[in-house]
Amino acid sequence: MNEKEIDFFLKIENTLYLDIPFSRKMEYIINFIAEFYNPEIAAFISISHGKKKDRFAILCAKEKNRLNLRLLIEENNVFKKKLPDLKKIFENFDNNRHEYILPISHAYKGNKFLFLYLSFIDNELKGRRELELLLKLLQNYYKYYIKMTSLKKEYNQTKLLYNIAKTIDTLDEININKSFSKIMKFIKKSISYDYFSLYIKKEDETLVRVDLGSSYEIDLLHDFKFHFGIGLSAWVATAEKPVIINDLYKKRRFRLANDINPYINSIISMPLLFKGKVVGVLNLARNYPYKFYKKNLKMLEIIGSQIASTLENIKLLNKLENMAYTDGLTGLFNYRYFIHEFEKELKRAERYAYEVSLIIIDIDDFKKVNDKFGHNVGNIVLKKLSSILSTALRNVDILARYGGEEFVILLPNTDKEGAGVLAERLRKNIKEEFLKIYSEDLPSITITLGVSTFPEDGNNIYELIKNADIALYEGKRLGKDKAILYKGTLLDEKK
Repeated sequence: MNEKEIDFFLKIENTLYLDIPFSRKMEYIINFIAEFYNPEIAAFISISHGKKKDRFAILCAKEKNRLNLRLLIEENNVFKKKLPDLKKIFENFDNNRHEYILPISHAYKGNKFLFLYLSFIDNELKGRRELELLLKLLQNYYKYYIKMTSLKKEYNQTKLLYNIAKTIDTLDEININKSFSKIMKFIKKSISYDYFSLYIKKEDETLVRVDLGSSYEIDLLHDFKFHFGIGLSAWVATAEKPVIINDLYKKRRFRLANDINPYINSIISMPLLFKGKVVGVLNLARNYPYKFYKKNLKMLEIIGSQIASTLENIKLLNKLENMAYTDGLTGLFNYRYFIHEFEKELKRAERYAYEVSLIIIDIDDFKKVNDKFGHNVGNIVLKKLSSILSTALRNVDILARYGGEEFVILLPNTDKEGAGVLAERLRKNIKEEFLKIYSEDLPSITITLGVSTFPEDGNNIYELIKNADIALYEGKRLGKDKAILYKGTLLDEKK
């Protein structure tokens, strides 16, 4: 090998192992080859065989030859017939043209090929032995490149799944928006998208979109109803199968809803399954057609299973929290939740200087009801009373079962006078409603109520509860069926 040849191969080898993108390396190398062999055309050709047509990517040493080469490839049967089976240097002599095709990769991933193409006019190739050495060097490097690319992809996917799992571990109802937005950013590194939407299954077997701030309404088939509701997401949930739609404007059976971005062209929709059951649907969308591939489904399926597991854990956590803070019989909040909220409300009231009132309610002679009518009827009374009280309160008020036949109401930003008016109205409502349904099987019910107010009647929970209790027992002493303000103010003197 002479000095020129050695210098040529050193340039090639050094370039192959530079820390620059693969396409940039190929650009340098094709120029070195053109300089060394001096062909009419020197180019790398990448061919992907599709179902309908082949796709070509061409990198020429001289850009002006690119169009001519593309026409040559499309018209020349050599490329169509020989390339798929080409395993060594192919020589073609056509009139005064000498063509050489070097297969750098053969059937990479089944349908993609990479070749070096050299064309000479009125000249034959000089340095066939060097060309074979060059081919071997490029083939070995390309195998290494593909392997390293694959390993890097696996590493990135593993890292992606780890980051998602780590984010999911810290996911709860409080930071769900922030956490899911973070998860979607991780997904975008693996599967590029322009918009996303997340639907979750409700208890009534319908899907509802979760508003995650940066999410977008993505759905189709709004004229079609399925088991889980209307639209593509409901169809995916019903079929329990993912779907890819890569050109919406060519799929006439799909129609976008009026409020959906008209520029969306590609959609991938994935059912979120937990233990074989649908818990939601994740949709990704792109503005351009043919931007999602079957290979995206596997990664999205893995990520989807993690999201599904998280959604179920959140639902379970909510159920457990509801069980921990809810009275099993009446469905009202229990004593534990009430005290927790009472403490928070007093801190706010102290900070912003407003009044908070407390009403304690006791059913009059409830023991006699249980003794005479039985505990089943007693339970009916408790449920009915809970329902009547609930309908009379504001959304900000908190009603809880305090224990046995006692109930408590927390009234934020309410003074003693306002709390007294409400207490008297509740007393009358309960008496009137139970009189309407009075029968031999269901007794007439009355209640006695005691009222205290922060900060006038106490600066902490225990003082306020104690003083409301004092007012309550004053009402009992006065004959029951009374609403009493602390300090002994009788609201209704009728017996």
